[in-house]
Formats: sequence, C-alpha cells, structure tokens
Amino acid sequence: MATTSPRKMSGVGTVRAGSSPCSPRAGGSLRAKQNSSQNPVLTLTMKRSALAVWSGSLNEGTGNLTVPSGVLHSTQYSFGSRFETGPGMNPEELIAGAHAGCYAMAAAGILSDAGFPPDRLEVTAEITMENIPPTGWTIAASHLTLNAHVLHLSPEKFQVLAEQAKACAVTRVLNATVTLEAKLM
Repeated sequence: MATTSPRKMSGVGTVRAGSSPCSPRAGGSLRAKQNSSQNPVLTLTMKRSALAVWSGSLNEGTGNLTVPSGVLHSTQYSFGSRFETGPGMNPEELIAGAHAGCYAMAAAGILSDAGFPPDRLEVTAEITMENIPPTGWTIAASHLTLNAHVLHLSPEKFQVLAEQAKACAVTRVLNATVTLEAKLM
C-alpha cells in the first residue's frame, strides 16, 4: 500500500512513502494493511530470519549462524564461545547487540520527534545471564548505557525522553529487568 504522506510508527519516527525500514535483500518484508474502512489505521509488519546449524553434542559440537543480509555468514559459535573464552560469538552477544541497536534507533526517533535530533548516540547493552533453578540459564537483565550528544536539550527533558525509548521492540520481547543509565554529553 503506497501513500504520499508520512506515517508515524509509534516511538520510531516517520516512514515516508517509498521508504522501508527493511529490504528484501536483508531478508525482511514490510506489509501494510488498513484495519477497517471506518477507522483506517496503517499496520506494519516486518519479518526477519536467521539460520542456526548445530552439529554434534552440546559440549564438543559447533554451530554456525547465517542471516540473509550476509552480515553473519556461517559465523561460528560453540559451547566454548558461549560459556568459556573460546573463539566465536554467542547468542547473548547478538541479543545485546540487538538491544543496543534497537534502543539507539528508538531514542533517535523519540528525540527527533520532540525536536531534538541527536548528533550522536552511543549505546551499550550488557546482558546478565543467571542460572535460575529449575529453568536453567536465563537472560535476567539488560543494562543500557546511553552517551548522547544532543544540542539545546535540558538534562531533565533528556532523561524523560531517554526513558521513553526503553520501550523499544527488543525490550518488549525480553522477559528481563531493563535498566538505563543515560548521560547527556
């Protein structure tokens, strides 16, 4: 469904006609539909995918991850890279990266919508894993640290807007405590 006027996506800024926050090359799809003819609301749906292949037992086996964008292509992971200091990445790093990236985009959208487009946002997400019986290893918390350079914004207003961005999509999918330390530079 093409439109000629900007549409708002809650908390993430404006989507312009002909633009897309994802592309088929990146393995995403964007579908728009109207909920009803009486009260038309633009509903956007995006889908992303990843392929994980694991070979062998938990302790001695290895796996690799691939995503359609090519950013990860047969990227190695293992028990050692996840629970020790072995080479390769681990799923929790991907979750931390996804949370930091999602929060940064949500913060940029909220700040821009409030009239304060940021010059630079630097976000770190630190994931805490806990072995919680009887469930086992669980992502219990994600701590976000935001260092922001935004002109003409009071520290008080900055804190309010930074806190609003915590409701980003990745925060909503995590069943974990999310904390934020936000600094205006």
